[in-house]
Amino acid sequence: MASDDAWKILNRGDSDQSSMSWEEFVTARMMAVVTAFTLGLVSAIDQAGNAVMAPLRAFGEGLRTLVGATFGESVLIIAAGARNAAYALEYGATARLGVLTYPLAVATVIGGVYVLLWAWNRVSWSPLAFLTSWRG
Repeated sequence: MASDDAWKILNRGDSDQSSMSWEEFVTARMMAVVTAFTLGLVSAIDQAGNAVMAPLRAFGEGLRTLVGATFGESVLIIAAGARNAAYALEYGATARLGVLTYPLAVATVIGGVYVLLWAWNRVSWSPLAFLTSWRG
């Protein structure tokens, strides 16, 4: 019962301080101190978790950038070629080729994929080999 009264006193604020007993006043202030300490402790635990996760998060983002630079950017280049080829079917200068425009567009995209695969097979490293070489 005394703790319920203490919470009511905390909600009322300092304006009703004169109408409360000394026991209620001390209980309310102790509850405020304990609550502030508990919130500080919870915040410290949360920040410790962030400190542990920060290097792992940074490593994951770096790995994502590495894979995105090798695969993602080349896929964007091929997609841009496909968009331009589709646009050229109707509006571009290659539209003058008539029915040959579509096979030319398909050949352009397939050629881009071929160049990507050719380059990937010629490169002496891969993301997996790059990561496994750190074993020491």
